[in-house]
Amino acid sequence: MSYLQVIQNSHIVTSQEMQAECDAIANGMEPPKQPMGFAVPTEEDYEDYSILMDFGLVQRNNIIQDYRDNHTMPKGVKPKEIDLILISHLNHIDHTGRLPWLYKQGCKAPIYAKSGCREIIRQMLYDSAKIMAHDAEVLCNKHKINATPLYTTDDVDYMMTFLKEVEYGEEVKFNKNISFSFYSAHHVLNASQIRLTLTDGMVTKRIGYTGDIGSPNLKHFYLEDFQPLPFCDVLIGECTYASARRNHKPKDRVNDIHKMISVINEAKENNGRVLIPVFAFDRLELILTLLYKTFNGMSPLPIIVDTPLGAKIAKEWGNNLVVDEELWDEVYHWSDTKWLDDYADSFMHQESGKPCIVLASSGMLTAGRALGWLQHMLSDPKSTVMFCGYSGEGTLAYDIKMGDKKYLVVDGVSVKNNAKIVSLNSMSSHMCHDELIDYYTTVPYNKLYLVHSNQDEKVEFANELKGALSKANRTSRVVATNSGTKIYF
Repeated sequence: MSYLQVIQNSHIVTSQEMQAECDAIANGMEPPKQPMGFAVPTEEDYEDYSILMDFGLVQRNNIIQDYRDNHTMPKGVKPKEIDLILISHLNHIDHTGRLPWLYKQGCKAPIYAKSGCREIIRQMLYDSAKIMAHDAEVLCNKHKINATPLYTTDDVDYMMTFLKEVEYGEEVKFNKNISFSFYSAHHVLNASQIRLTLTDGMVTKRIGYTGDIGSPNLKHFYLEDFQPLPFCDVLIGECTYASARRNHKPKDRVNDIHKMISVINEAKENNGRVLIPVFAFDRLELILTLLYKTFNGMSPLPIIVDTPLGAKIAKEWGNNLVVDEELWDEVYHWSDTKWLDDYADSFMHQESGKPCIVLASSGMLTAGRALGWLQHMLSDPKSTVMFCGYSGEGTLAYDIKMGDKKYLVVDGVSVKNNAKIVSLNSMSSHMCHDELIDYYTTVPYNKLYLVHSNQDEKVEFANELKGALSKANRTSRVVATNSGTKIYF
């Protein structure tokens, strides 16, 4: 018997039946915080082949619960029995963050991903290992838990020896029964959708996996054009922005750029500072490039980039581009930008109070150098905190955006909430509601299983999509997955 199991929290698929348990984002947060991916064991020559797609880190900002969840192997995943791993995008930890642990547990399967970003993911996993070592110390010393890091940098290096890179559109034949191809998802650099083809005698089934998909209608520097998936019998599709409230159009990007110009010019006039929390991968490069293009290489204020991991990624960024290479070279060497590394240097700039634009991680203010800047800026009415994209409920970024608390705790320090707060919502890297409706009514498939959303929004979106498919004279089935869903194909 052949079957597929999706770990999120797990679906199991056989040639007759798929059991799905896949609430990727129980609370609607972006980026998704549950382990991502699915495992596909199938048969060849009477032997089972086990295929895993994505294996991410759980990050709920609860150090004890995260430790327990990440040290628990998902049901059905047996590291030593995995034969093949396919990754939709290497550079988001919620898709790859537990891979080194898998190899620490005895996995020896090849990993296939879109070419490029090899050294970037190495640096990101090194950073993850460093954080895990610190968290293990905290758990031991503060919580009296006998904790050990999930993995070390040595485990990362070992895992990296199994990584193989492929190009978009290239068909890779793993064996006579299994082949796969990657297609541009236009989400972040080298993000992919995957189509897996399984053959058993005269029967062939094509399973599509969108991973995370970005807007094909909004310009994102450095990304290759979006590539719709070809026909799939079964499509597992994200709907992170299932809510009709989550929409953005090209004109919204134009409006956001005008808003950004206004905020920065106002800060210059008032001797204020602008903090832009960013993710170290992709969002940093996007925002820095927007600043460069918007101000024609002449920023009204000095720009400080304060994210050590982001600096390492930026250094490698140009080595992985096939689009806009010359533009990035100009942006990276922009004389208006100062890249910080040493924390003492960062603290000195935080204390100085001099007008500037600061790009610091993390994007949702869950950790990182941005917290130090926030402690110095949040109480200052001349300062502005400018968010670029979505902030998940339960994060400090979300609380600041809501603006209903006079004081906020920033890295253990209570700070008055006086700064101006601005949101640029068009900067998200996910397809919005209307784009998802359009994609899922045009891409060919027999059955679609929706993942990645608040459950109520997912159900509402599924019903809306069914109506849109009916109007398009399509009979494709749509399922809003939840724990215990059974799927037949």
